[in-house]
Amino acid sequence: MGRLDHVSAARNLQSVWLLTLDPRPIHQIPWPRCLRKTVERAANVGHMGVQLALDTRLTMAKQGPRKKVPKELAVINADNCTGCESCLEVCPVDCIELKTIDRGILKGTQQWCEIDLERCVGCEVCVHIPGKKSNPYELTVCPWDAIEMVPTENVAVVVAQVGGPPEYIQAHWDRLVGTAQHLAELRAGA
Repeated sequence: MGRLDHVSAARNLQSVWLLTLDPRPIHQIPWPRCLRKTVERAANVGHMGVQLALDTRLTMAKQGPRKKVPKELAVINADNCTGCESCLEVCPVDCIELKTIDRGILKGTQQWCEIDLERCVGCEVCVHIPGKKSNPYELTVCPWDAIEMVPTENVAVVVAQVGGPPEYIQAHWDRLVGTAQHLAELRAGA
């Protein structure tokens, strides 16, 4: 019996017993990011097999076609992003991932976070933490103000301009800009 594929098992069930055959302590196993905090809490209790109630990240991340295209989508300006991953930790649908380009010895490495537009639901949680309407203070998530909400119709243009280094955008044009254009067409048809 091999290791359990934790993510696929968790996505298919409302709760799941995660049993590991790995000899390492449970906190040293490279868990998927969406389960890491829950597993860490469980490890503090000391269980090797822990029943996990799925958090919203797993239940909201859908595999099928969209039912509704959001009015706005989040876009990260790669020039302002430092790759601190603060947005990545709060995303309820786990659609943000860290990208890295090694530019050699002289220029170093560039890191930034990128949003998978196909999975983004436009909830704005990566931009600011929702609070009471009467509270005059807005708690922003990104310390560098690198994330903005853009109308779905304009996302393709914005992603082409600020979604990453020019050579990265050109290499991944279909996935980045093509997806944004497709979502804009769906939004216009709705």
